[in-house]
Amino acid sequence: MTRFTYNICFSILFLILFISCNKTPKELINAEKLMQDHPDSALKILQKISPTTVHSEKNKAFYGLLLFQALDKNYLPLKPDSVITFSIKYYEKANDKTKLATCYLYKGRMYYYANNFENATELYFKALDISNDNDNSELIGKLYSDLAEICFYQKEYKQARKKHFESRKYFIKSN
Repeated sequence: MTRFTYNICFSILFLILFISCNKTPKELINAEKLMQDHPDSALKILQKISPTTVHSEKNKAFYGLLLFQALDKNYLPLKPDSVITFSIKYYEKANDKTKLATCYLYKGRMYYYANNFENATELYFKALDISNDNDNSELIGKLYSDLAEICFYQKEYKQARKKHFESRKYFIKSN
């Protein structure tokens, strides 16, 4: 085998490995498609995925985001926080503001459900700061709704009402 042929074979093998590692596993795609209407089925798919099958950082971050979304939609504890923390770090580095804002929502909810309102509020405001009104109306509605609930629990009724009006405005905008 000549050196040229060896280089071509090696390049093709490397390309195949690179493509297969960066490709989003079909399980993640299926879970994403089912998330809105069948979050229980999406959660079952995600729970069957072995961590060793998710190779790239991009897919691990996406897995963490989908897992927390499925857990939240099924009213289950948002755990482990290391999963969503990994996703946050990845999306910060990748500058994917939409997914990062969604991760902040779910990590914020993790704190919110634990009655750690200060940390939850901080993450909700981070999400609002990076959200684009046109693309994320539903997400912004959820953020304002959770902030309204926090204000209500803290007996800040005027602020709670303002936040509820904001959430309603964004929920109407997102249909």
